[in-house]
Amino acid sequence: MPSDIIVLGDLFEDLYYVSNFYEEHAKLLASKIFNFIKYNPDDLSKNIIKKLVIKGFSDSLIQNDGRCYFKRGGNGSGISEIFTRSGIPTKLVSIIRKEGEWMVEELAKIGVDTTDIICSNEILPIRIIVTSNIGTNILLKPNSANIRPLNEKTFEDFEFHKSKLIFCTSISNVYINLLDKGSKVGLLTALRVEDETFNFNEKLGKILNNRYDILFLHLKDSSVILKEELFVEQIDKKYSKYAKIRVFTSEKKDTVIRTDKLNLYFPSLVEENEINLLSSEESFQVGFLIKFLELINNKELLSELLISKNIENLKPILVKCEEFAVNFKK
Repeated sequence: MPSDIIVLGDLFEDLYYVSNFYEEHAKLLASKIFNFIKYNPDDLSKNIIKKLVIKGFSDSLIQNDGRCYFKRGGNGSGISEIFTRSGIPTKLVSIIRKEGEWMVEELAKIGVDTTDIICSNEILPIRIIVTSNIGTNILLKPNSANIRPLNEKTFEDFEFHKSKLIFCTSISNVYINLLDKGSKVGLLTALRVEDETFNFNEKLGKILNNRYDILFLHLKDSSVILKEELFVEQIDKKYSKYAKIRVFTSEKKDTVIRTDKLNLYFPSLVEENEINLLSSEESFQVGFLIKFLELINNKELLSELLISKNIENLKPILVKCEEFAVNFKK
């Protein structure tokens, strides 16, 4: 089945645990620290606080009331769903364990092309997510995605059909290999970089062996990957060799879009939401790519617009992409 967009990315089983775990721990720790200060005001130190915190955790109940449920997750899952619900024919390329076939059925009902989702007998990641009134945290993701049973031959006969864009949302050697093949047959390419995937110096530079069309990066992720806080200009110097168009977003709701000839700043971004931050980032990226594909629907046109004499014609297109992404609702 022809798909306008091919999404390469994670399809996780997310185990959500809804509990007052954080609230109760916060009360217990605050009480212990308060009482210590009350009776020992001159003895407080960093080591003492550490001991109090450890004591607080050890005194907490082993069991915590709450409820749990499984939910389909992963950036590949979320992004392919948003594209499909927006009327864009989309194929998801991913891998799941046999017991995760219910997620494939869900995606297929939505309309996502799931013919290239592979079922494996290996033990694959299940994310454990603790959510409460304080916030939502991915507590554990056992069995790293980096040991997944994928190799260069897994998608050796992959058919790109008449697709227009390929979007890599989870970086691995196999997905990058597909991204490169898509680029060679003329597809527009987009790439998403996240903090949990790699150490910049040791891995990223070894995996990416092409200059892709669009790169998305949240500045918070960048500080983790690079292990230092840098200005956007410094970050862009490190990433410019990986993409022709770099889209940087931030928690301050700002967006910076850079090419080798353009530097665009937008003092707004999607409305920040502690619990749905990932979802907001996904919506922004999907919205950006939908408008981008509408205005620049082939690689040759993009190459023409990136030439110095045509760069002013690219500027309003990128402005429209950012504006559409900000207001895009999945």
